[in-house]
Amino acid sequence: MSVFFPAGVQSLGKDTWIWMATVASQTAVTVAETAAASAVIIQLALRPGFGITAETPKIDDKRHGSNILYQSFGATKREFADAVFIDRPQSAPADATRKHMDQITEGTAGYLLNRRGFGSASENWVAVASTQRYWLIPATAGPQTPIAPDSDGDQFTYTQSFIATGPLVFGVIA
Repeated sequence: MSVFFPAGVQSLGKDTWIWMATVASQTAVTVAETAAASAVIIQLALRPGFGITAETPKIDDKRHGSNILYQSFGATKREFADAVFIDRPQSAPADATRKHMDQITEGTAGYLLNRRGFGSASENWVAVASTQRYWLIPATAGPQTPIAPDSDGDQFTYTQSFIATGPLVFGVIA
């Protein structure tokens, strides 16, 4: 696994996102799985705003003859905000600066692991270790779509959507 630490980019928080192709146990991802060649640490290749949200409607449960109105929960919808990735179009394949582009391609199924509370950039990096907690979401990657650079010469970027394909799981690194 390579870690993408772009020059001059510092971490404002302690939020690590890792894409993994496979895991043996969703509730006990191993250090080795997070460090596998197919794993990609993506947080410093992402623009702010990526994450998962949930919406659960409340449904009125009316009963004939009752003067009390109860409620129940409807189906929860979890969805990811579209990811905006930094695009390094001329970097060599498998470089840390381009690994997210090469490995998270359209239709690829895997897992997005979100580890919070530990340093996530070159100046405060804390390696993944056993007993650390995480959220894991099974996901499938959508198409990568290049975005035109702005007139100020900004970084090249592309968007990529993800869909949640299973439950949000809380786990502990084994």
